[in-house]
Amino acid sequence: KKINKYTKQDYQSWKNQMVYQRMQEQMEREKIDG
Repeated sequence: KKINKYTKQDYQSWKNQMVYQRMQEQMEREKIDG
């Protein structure tokens, strides 16, 4: 029996958060490199 804890919205906001964090890291790295 599998419980679906996450709604689509939760998943979407989680994904957005991950993408945002990755973009932040990318910008930091480019600052250091460039």
